Amino acid sequence: PAAKLRLAGLVLTALLGSILVIWVSRTTWQRVNDLQQRFNNLKAKDFYLAVYMKTGIQQLNDTLLRYRLRGETNDYNQFYSDSHELTLWFSTNQTYAVTPLEREFFRRMDSAYYNYLRDSTNLLAARIGFLETKAVAFPGSYEKVQKQSQRLLDLCDTFISDQSLAFDDFLKKSNDTLATFQRRLKLSVALVVSLIVALAILVYRGTIAPLRYRLTE
Repeated sequence: PAAKLRLAGLVLTALLGSILVIWVSRTTWQRVNDLQQRFNNLKAKDFYLAVYMKTGIQQLNDTLLRYRLRGETNDYNQFYSDSHELTLWFSTNQTYAVTPLEREFFRRMDSAYYNYLRDSTNLLAARIGFLETKAVAFPGSYEKVQKQSQRLLDLCDTFISDQSLAFDDFLKKSNDTLATFQRRLKLSVALVVSLIVALAILVYRGTIAPLRYRLTE
């Protein structure tokens, strides 16, 4: 009976120790895999979405104002060329938006952007008053351009701020995951060492100690 109890204790200790080590290893690697997946989803270009959009809008504004001031055909054609390129970029990135933050950004920008294009195109084609010169009409054009693009620029600034906060949160969670991984790795090592010690003690008490006792009789 004593031998059977020692054997049962040996098996139970090994079983419990193995289960604990497997559980710690599994939960740890699950969190590490999740972290790796989140890193894989990060793309450098995603952090320039709002910056690119804001820069594109400001360039269109500059081109539109130059045309209203000077009336040169090159500026007229440049506006249409740049607006077509920006619209194509906007449509492509809207389709492939990945994160909820990006999808929400493009959802808010959608109607605002196309309203901006409509108003800007109308202003591009608007005639100057009969008694006005381009210089005299320019302040009014400038005010209209700033007003119709302000909504877009504000949305870009908001997205940049939200994205910065989200990235800070991501870094914090990543650091927490790494800290947890380190703690669980230490726990796994401690469990393995404890299991080895416990097995050694059981083997000694169940096999070596009785054998030594018999030899000394």
